Amino acid sequence: MSLAFELRYEIITLEAKIDYYLDVLRRARETAETKSRGGTAETNIWVPTKEVLDIALIRISLAKKAIEEGKKGAIPFSLVAAQRELESLRYQIENKTCLPLIKKTIGIAISDIIMSINSIRKKSGGLV
Repeated sequence: MSLAFELRYEIITLEAKIDYYLDVLRRARETAETKSRGGTAETNIWVPTKEVLDIALIRISLAKKAIEEGKKGAIPFSLVAAQRELESLRYQIENKTCLPLIKKTIGIAISDIIMSINSIRKKSGGLV
């Protein structure tokens, strides 16, 4: 297999992984939306959880968009931009209050996607 084909395959796999995590977080947000109705952050843990999920969905969507735009020719820069977006998400939700399982799920998504990005950059041997 040629290196270019392998890199394209890895990028498609990365996009599928991002889509998977976005789907998981969207479903969690739907649950949080239902459970947080009529509550406040002081009385209902689902209210801040929904806010954290909103932040995560936006940041991960921005990372995905960066990768999609990078396929048009600037994939090295788009991978770096996506990784920075995910790392900023990690720090942004670090001190926020939410359900521990949601925070853990977001952390796993961030780590998994960043590991895939680093794998692509490593396989390319400096090309990406």
